Amino acid sequence: MRIQFLICAFALAAFAIAANATSITVSDPGDAGTGVCGTTCTLRQAIATATAAGGGNIVFANPPTLTYPATITLGGQPLSITKPMTITGPGAGALTISANNASQVFVVSAAASISKLTIADGNMTGSAGNNGAGGTPGSSGIAGGPGGTGGPGGLAGGACVQVANTGALVLDHVAVRHCIASGGSGGAGGAGGSGDLNPMDIPSAGGAGGNGAAGGNATGGAILVYGTLSLLNSSVVDGEVHGGAGGNGAPGGIGNSGGSIVFGASGISGVGGAANGGAIFVAAGSLRITNSTIADGSATGGTGGAGVTNTQNLTSGGAGGAANGGLIRVDPSATLADIEFSTFAGGQAVGGSGGTGQAPPFTGPSGVASGNAISAGTTATALSSVIVDVQSGVSLCDGQVVAAGGSANLSDDNSCSGFTVHPLPGTTLKAIDASATPAYMPIWGSPAIDAAANCQDLTSQNVATDQHDTHRPQGPKCDLGAIETDYIFVDGFGN
Repeated sequence: MRIQFLICAFALAAFAIAANATSITVSDPGDAGTGVCGTTCTLRQAIATATAAGGGNIVFANPPTLTYPATITLGGQPLSITKPMTITGPGAGALTISANNASQVFVVSAAASISKLTIADGNMTGSAGNNGAGGTPGSSGIAGGPGGTGGPGGLAGGACVQVANTGALVLDHVAVRHCIASGGSGGAGGAGGSGDLNPMDIPSAGGAGGNGAAGGNATGGAILVYGTLSLLNSSVVDGEVHGGAGGNGAPGGIGNSGGSIVFGASGISGVGGAANGGAIFVAAGSLRITNSTIADGSATGGTGGAGVTNTQNLTSGGAGGAANGGLIRVDPSATLADIEFSTFAGGQAVGGSGGTGQAPPFTGPSGVASGNAISAGTTATALSSVIVDVQSGVSLCDGQVVAAGGSANLSDDNSCSGFTVHPLPGTTLKAIDASATPAYMPIWGSPAIDAAANCQDLTSQNVATDQHDTHRPQGPKCDLGAIETDYIFVDGFGN
């Protein structure tokens, strides 16, 4: 029995609580968060009402009470789901929940289902590390004190959605857009204290400069998973993670040695923070993606701290941060990663630039980049899926991305194990934006058309529709990826 059967059983049991609860209707598009629902009800108040009842089902009022399309703009605090509940919107094109680039959008620590809406504009930045204190001056025969080490940059992740280790989240017919997580910059080292420079005193050395700290890591620009995530008939686009910059190393203090001016050793520059999973980072728990599109995401490692340039003890810059998974990173501690009838396109992993310096090798080494689309530290099993669009010389897949036995999958290079490689990268799909959930349709003559032997998922269940609810199959067999080709539109001339 696959682990995901147990996951589904847990989620269904939790949703049974919500199914028996009174439905709560959101009637106010604002974000007032005081108390529970009264004569009017915001989404935040609806969540509070459901939480107080131990669970609930949240829906949205029909016109003219609410006018669509509508945007609920959060006021700087994410929406927290701590009890089993469902939130059902009027459609991804009709309703957007936006954090306005001021916070996360949802933090989920219980069983929950969110469907038929757009989650957008989440932004999370880790705190900057404190700079190290300067060393104390020396005195006759006593060296200057060492500079303090900078504090590490803060972590950031899940700018639109974070699923805690107690959370089991289903996103169905949801568009997740424009989510950015950035690690905090590392603190600079403190300058070493000066020694006693009076030639009449006992010689006194300068203190060592403090080391710069590492930049903070950024994980899962759109979604960070510690628990369980099922992404169904949905899209995640424009997710970004940026590792924080490393802190600068500090110069050593000037000192006196037998009448000669000498400098204490300079501090080492901090490394840039790592960037993992531009769209989704699975730190633990499980991930299942079905009939969904993950696209146009990026992971960029942080820049290394600058080396010391203003003393006789010149140093090189710090190393740039690593970048793993322009679209998805699955850590080794994850228990399950299944990808079914889904499309991955336009991912990019870019290692951070090394910091500048004035000692060999002068500029620090750039960070290593892996997996423009997917980086998997545990097995990520793909069935009837498409992973395309090679960029910047980095392979599409890194680690254990494998095709399910006997299944067909399509990619632009040979880095995804068991996939069929198409010889003309970037020519298999056409971008479409139907129902506000972006996707990529196979173009005429694409090898994705009718390439799946059947329309069953990894649990041998029929997949009857595609991401936009088009019936599968349209031809004699199912197409690969999130979209089943509609022959009215496949040549681009339909209407």
